[in-house]
Amino acid sequence: MFIDVFGTYRNVVFEDIKDKNVVVIDVYRATSVIVTALAHGAESVIPVESIEEAWKIFNSDKHKITVLGGEREALPIDGFHLDNSPVSYAEDRVGGKRVVLTTSNGTRAVKTCASGKHLLIASFLNVSCVVKELIKDGNDVSVVCAGTFGRFALEDGLCAGMIVSSISKKLDVSVSELGIAMKLLYEKENNILDALRNSSVACRYLERTGYKYDIDLCLQTDLFDVVPFYKEGAIKA
Repeated sequence: MFIDVFGTYRNVVFEDIKDKNVVVIDVYRATSVIVTALAHGAESVIPVESIEEAWKIFNSDKHKITVLGGEREALPIDGFHLDNSPVSYAEDRVGGKRVVLTTSNGTRAVKTCASGKHLLIASFLNVSCVVKELIKDGNDVSVVCAGTFGRFALEDGLCAGMIVSSISKKLDVSVSELGIAMKLLYEKENNILDALRNSSVACRYLERTGYKYDIDLCLQTDLFDVVPFYKEGAIKA
């Protein structure tokens, strides 16, 4: 198995993901939200790039099972039902619902990577079951970090490093240079939370915008046993 790791979705071109399994990571907070919503009974999550597209889907829903969620610059979107905090995606708010989600980075990363063989959604919250799925399939993997404001985000990289480290313990793998670096950093770092607090742009931004509690929440490991797949415009478990 060959595992390639990309620092942001903007580095990805079609040839990088063609015929490969693709894993998208946006720890703060889109992929953590997607995992949480599906674990709490959401029928699906529809990732879209624009606020206008989200409203269009909502207004066309004859069955009234759609809720809107997301953020711009980490803040709630005016008129939307939910923000981009996993806390908001409780069962009583998303159970049986179709969640239309638009975010600054994560949902754009998903749309960019839609042409892969299979597209999986990962976060620390579900990392081990994603690893099991990748090992079972055995195909080459492209791990795509969403990034923050167009730049590499350490929290995404450490999650990618955990995926590379876990797979390499089970299979004979070759790994791209960034993948090797993230694997070594993950295996060396004993306290992920402290590392991110000291260096993560996203952590500092979440603190300033009133979402400090999401930092600890999104760094919990294997809180949910769910593997979200993107297919035909929707993410389902």
